Amino acid sequence: MTVRQAVYADVDQVLRMAAAFIASSAYADQVVFNEPYLRGLVPWLIDEQLLLVLEHDGQVVGMLAMAVVPQLLSGDLTCSEIAWWVNPQHRGTPGAVRLWIRGEQWALAKGARWVQMIAPPDATDVHEFYRRRGYRPLETVWQAGIPR
Repeated sequence: MTVRQAVYADVDQVLRMAAAFIASSAYADQVVFNEPYLRGLVPWLIDEQLLLVLEHDGQVVGMLAMAVVPQLLSGDLTCSEIAWWVNPQHRGTPGAVRLWIRGEQWALAKGARWVQMIAPPDATDVHEFYRRRGYRPLETVWQAGIPR
């Protein structure tokens, strides 16, 4: 398995994984897959932030998208996960871990002091992965639709 910077030729495979994430997550009843929007976002990630892909036998089987922004209260640079997806059959593999390590290395090189990750409340395997890497939960996100 190979971790590499995404290129424009990866856009369709990245969009496929984004759709799979939405369909398999708690977002499925709240988020509509917006392909035109994502086709604009992915090049920005490639050019301005970070979009890594995990490749196995010539197929993209995982991705990690991150952005570095100032932390609101302190101004310290913080790296925020935008998306982290690995196809189910490749989760927990050394390649999936290398994908994450490369993201942390990028954040450090960009001067980030912190890395923030998001995980569904029922993803106990992901929570345990974060704990083993020194992360701790800080807050819970709540979301509801606004009545129109």
